Amino acid sequence: GEITQFNVWDFALEDYTIENAAECRSDILGNVMRWEMDRWVTNDIKVKTAPLFELCGSAEDENKKWYLFPRPFDFWFYKSWCQNQGGKLAVPTTTENYHELMDIAEGLVLRETHDKCMHASGSLIMWAGPVDQWEEDEWMNPYTKEPVSASFWESGQPNGGPKENCVRTYQARKWQETDCDEANCAFCNFPKRMNLSMRGLCQAETKLMEGYFDMFYFLSGFRANRPHWRGLGKSHFYFRPNRQTWRLESFYDRDRYAEFFADDSNPYTYYPTGRTEWSIAEGICQKKGLVPHKMSLTNCIYNDGSGYDFTCTDGTCVGMEKRCNLVDDCPDGSDEKLCDILEVAFDYRKELFPITLTGDPLMVTINVSIIAFPEISTLDMSFLSDFVLLMRWIDPRLKFFNLVEAYELNSLSLSLQKKVWTPSLSFPNARQAEGTVVDAGSTTIVKRLGYPLNDDISRSVEAMIYEGNDSPMFMKREYLVNFNCDFNLRMYPFDTQVCVMEFQVNGIPLRYMTIGIETSKYCEEGKECSGGEYLGNRNLVEYLVGDAVMEDLSNYSEIFGRARVKIMFKRRWVYHLITVFFQSILLLGVAYMTFYFKMSNFQDRVMIAITTMMVVATIQSSINKMVPKTSYIKMIDIWLIYSFNIIIVMMTIHTYMDT
Repeated sequence: GEITQFNVWDFALEDYTIENAAECRSDILGNVMRWEMDRWVTNDIKVKTAPLFELCGSAEDENKKWYLFPRPFDFWFYKSWCQNQGGKLAVPTTTENYHELMDIAEGLVLRETHDKCMHASGSLIMWAGPVDQWEEDEWMNPYTKEPVSASFWESGQPNGGPKENCVRTYQARKWQETDCDEANCAFCNFPKRMNLSMRGLCQAETKLMEGYFDMFYFLSGFRANRPHWRGLGKSHFYFRPNRQTWRLESFYDRDRYAEFFADDSNPYTYYPTGRTEWSIAEGICQKKGLVPHKMSLTNCIYNDGSGYDFTCTDGTCVGMEKRCNLVDDCPDGSDEKLCDILEVAFDYRKELFPITLTGDPLMVTINVSIIAFPEISTLDMSFLSDFVLLMRWIDPRLKFFNLVEAYELNSLSLSLQKKVWTPSLSFPNARQAEGTVVDAGSTTIVKRLGYPLNDDISRSVEAMIYEGNDSPMFMKREYLVNFNCDFNLRMYPFDTQVCVMEFQVNGIPLRYMTIGIETSKYCEEGKECSGGEYLGNRNLVEYLVGDAVMEDLSNYSEIFGRARVKIMFKRRWVYHLITVFFQSILLLGVAYMTFYFKMSNFQDRVMIAITTMMVVATIQSSINKMVPKTSYIKMIDIWLIYSFNIIIVMMTIHTYMDT
């Protein structure tokens, strides 16, 4: 046995509900027993899904899958347009098959509707299907490029040359070679009658048993000599010749409608298919007064409901993975337009920090890549750092669109960066009050980690939508900041300094936001890495630069999240060894040599000792200009004090010896 649409109610149904069910206009679901697949318990059965309208008619009538379009347009338009609706132009495979197709087409002719498709003799004129676009006189299927063996030419045909690459039917069904840009009627086959869906209608308008509009439509004859698209029972599309518009109208309330102006100068803007702009009279998304509204009449939703493709403006379907991939896949390039990955909701408040879904503190991880140290000043006890700060966080309030796996392409424009909340960090040990900023130098990207949400058909443009909770944001910016450093100069010039770059959360307590360490993506597997790295030249003029190590100080802070990067500077002491220590030893040697002068030459001995003492004093003065004044004595101070005073001792000895 077969069963379908089994429902049970415990109340009397209205007459119009019974009428809708009898004419297969819409599903009516019971309140006691509802015909829904997730409620079934199945056991060794076969399930077939069929459009609702087939329950009230002959689903086996193959002729209903054919359609003769009465409006003459060029071949290439009808080739793509029929395909965009889920069908194809009729292309005969053999001469016998050609006559079978002509029998079906001639059976669909309506004299008033198809008057532009008829010859004075009564013969049907339409596109026959084959083309020799790729090789002259080699007639092929325009979709598969396979040779066509059918042939029913007029006498003397084909004779068109390289500019006539298409075929039309003419008197007595004979073929004529013609220019593909010529306008003729078209005969198309649609394997699935229910082949179009309307995107852009709000959920309230399409809700089962309550809404005024259908989501799915099929070709259902003609109205005003134009194609007529009908939904399951709530609404339909038809042409209004007096206004030259297509109207989407509800059967339940004729005041609820939208209109699309038919521009016959371009075939793609004549029919309402593809993504177009409609004027809402009333009843759609709470709009009225002929307000513009984008909607898409598309075949890009899979018939089995398993997924969807992207609808180009002209109705062509391309895979969602080709959306915004920097390559024009749509004929009109519309897949590379409107590629912003974020739409900020009207009620979003950027001054409020995000709250995690679990209620835990928001984790902001940072990574610091130091490019260079343009200046390290021992005298000012500071160092100038050129570094790139990377911050990572999530914002559950946001939703992202069409994220790609190559996350470098998922970037936010500057205007969007300024519309969303971003972490604000200060640099506590900077010489001036500085912190993070969002400006033209900032780059923010989004990484796709989660799975897309279910398709939202209320959006006129298809999008793979990802939750902000599963899509971390990365902001990167280069900074040039002067940091203070507490130099320990006791061993100068044989000293090694450890300086820090500090980062602290601005204004958000630890219970709401903490700082973590973001490991570099270049960290080798198995190697212990921190969130700090030095990328520049390690052999500077005055220092050797060691490794940069990041430490999370949140556990040592009572109020705000805090982290720091520690850098080691080891002074290069060879210069000081030669210019200070070695020279001083030579000077002391000269002063010592005065002991070997003649005892009677007292004046020369004293003058040489005084001269060496003055040179040592000059060296000491130059050193004092290179290092800051300290309350403690440095190693070089000890050496210079010794050098200076030992000469005084020598002079004292000379004076004593002379007296």
